[in-house]
Amino acid sequence: MVVPLVPAAVAILKARLQAAAGNSWVFPTRSRTGHLTEPKAAWKRILKRAGLSHLRPHDLRRSLGSWQAMGGTSLPIIGKSLRHTQAQTTMIYARLQLDSIRDSVTAATTAIMEAGNISLVDGNVVIDAGSVKLLKHEQAG
Repeated sequence: MVVPLVPAAVAILKARLQAAAGNSWVFPTRSRTGHLTEPKAAWKRILKRAGLSHLRPHDLRRSLGSWQAMGGTSLPIIGKSLRHTQAQTTMIYARLQLDSIRDSVTAATTAIMEAGNISLVDGNVVIDAGSVKLLKHEQAG
């Protein structure tokens, strides 16, 4: 499996390598294997130190996908970064990707209004039909 590492992860791994003092494992332990094989105990210690409870590693994964969606990343890219095998699995993040949808609808609406010489004046839709301005919608008072 190829995992693209972000600069922060690379920096952490480099620091762990320097601190390892000759140990070849990223997460060395005093166990018989010499390295971390099951993260449950370590995860519990991390949660305790952070003052957190009921947080699962999968929650971090879903948070990454959510932040990607809110940042405008396409669903196929989110799916690839989370290693989803089916597009349907990634669709949960579509509900968070509203800015690009809003931008698209705004651009289309603006183009329609420009093409039809339509404008908004004090919240009212005004259609320029030559020299006569027609008020089409009164703002609810």
